Amino acid sequence: MSYSEDHLIKLAQDKPQDLLKILLNPRSTPVDLTLGIEILANESKDEDMLLLALRRLLSHINAIVREGAVISVGSFYIETKPPQDILDRVKE
Repeated sequence: MSYSEDHLIKLAQDKPQDLLKILLNPRSTPVDLTLGIEILANESKDEDMLLLALRRLLSHINAIVREGAVISVGSFYIETKPPQDILDRVKE
């Protein structure tokens, strides 16, 4: 199943746990993963939830998904430094 950008935004705002389930689902499409992680980083303040998704998606087989995860690190961690394991993965 594929989700619209509007639907993913609504999930991030109202049911971020449901969006996290999509991001952790191995059957989610690369488009959903890329949009979803970028939206979660912009809409959520829950670092723990974001880190669960980032740790998985920064190692994803699809380069577009990894790129979306890197963009998300930059957009979420504007004023603070990400955890060292995230920085290490971004450097890879």
